[in-house]
Amino acid sequence: MRIIIKEGYSLVIKEIKEVVMLDDKSALGISEQRKKYLTGEQTEELFKKILTDGYADLSGFDYRRYVREVLL
Repeated sequence: MRIIIKEGYSLVIKEIKEVVMLDDKSALGISEQRKKYLTGEQTEELFKKILTDGYADLSGFDYRRYVREVLL
């Protein structure tokens, strides 16, 4: 899967293996980058686009640090 993100003043295409939609459907989490993109109401649409098209543009969204918790 590919995503386009903004790094500094340029757009970069990143290959990712996994994307998760947070439970409250407010963000997409990408554990490889340790970032969650705050996509708001567009979360489900972008998630489906990544799964079906293998591509999404996340350059217009803010991001925060994201750590996926695994409960044993």
